[in-house]
Amino acid sequence: MKKSLQDLLDEGLIEQFTSTPPQIKEKMEIAQADVMLAKADIVNATGRAVDWVYTKAYNAMLQAGTALMCSRGFRPKRQSGSHHFAVEQFLKSEFAQDIAIDVLNAFGVARSSRHATVYDQIGTISKSQAEYLIVQTESLVASAKSILKID
Repeated sequence: MKKSLQDLLDEGLIEQFTSTPPQIKEKMEIAQADVMLAKADIVNATGRAVDWVYTKAYNAMLQAGTALMCSRGFRPKRQSGSHHFAVEQFLKSEFAQDIAIDVLNAFGVARSSRHATVYDQIGTISKSQAEYLIVQTESLVASAKSILKID
């Protein structure tokens, strides 16, 4: 179920925040660098390296999503313990008209999968999953750049 902006505030997942253009730009630079690294690294990745490529692509999504949140005057509430979930839900609430639903859904799947491969069990990500996430990440980063009017 999609949460509203007010739901996210009421549940303590996000808070109002005044960001600066350099903060937003830095997050987007990280997103762009991470997706480029993931794209380059997937070519020869095998085994555990595939998990880390996936994690890089996911981090690019997280950074781009956080940049979009900041551009609207919000950020994940640090004490909530649900930083990643808050970014995902904010994007679905506030950018569903601007970002393809497949991309938003891929972010949610990647959030859970990344958590599992980092904290629970290594080797759970296939190369095709990582390749798919890279494509979805490139789309999210491109959408964020367009929304934020970044070249």
